[in-house]
Amino acid sequence: MADIAASDVTVTVLTRVKEKLRWRNKVKITFGNATLTYPSGGVPMPAIGAFGFTGVLENLIITDDDDAQGVLHKWNAEANKIKAWFPTQQVSSTTGNRVGVEYTAATTAPAATTIYAEAVGW
Repeated sequence: MADIAASDVTVTVLTRVKEKLRWRNKVKITFGNATLTYPSGGVPMPAIGAFGFTGVLENLIITDDDDAQGVLHKWNAEANKIKAWFPTQQVSSTTGNRVGVEYTAATTAPAATTIYAEAVGW
C-alpha cells in the first residue's frame, strides 16, 4: 500500500482572525481512507498556503482531536507532520512515565480522520 502524502491531506480554513501582524485561523484537517498507510515520522502537511498563509506557519495547535478513533495527534513543527499515537498504559523502562505507541509506518492504515486546529502565522 502507498503512504499518505501531503496531496492526500485536505485543509479547510474555517475562520480567520487578525492579531497585529499574525493570523489565527481555525482549520479543519482531514486525511486517511483506511487504504493509504501512515508514513514514517507522521502525516505530511500541505504547503502553508493551504492554511491561509503566504509567509510562515508558526504554530499548529490541535484543539479537537478525532474522538471516534481514540488516537492522539501532535504537530511536529520541524518536519511539518502530524504524528499519531494510541494512548496506552505502558510505562517507559527508562523514565517510568506512561507512554503511547505511535502508528506503525507503512502498516497502519488510518480510517478517515478529522482534526480541528488553530493555525498561527502570516
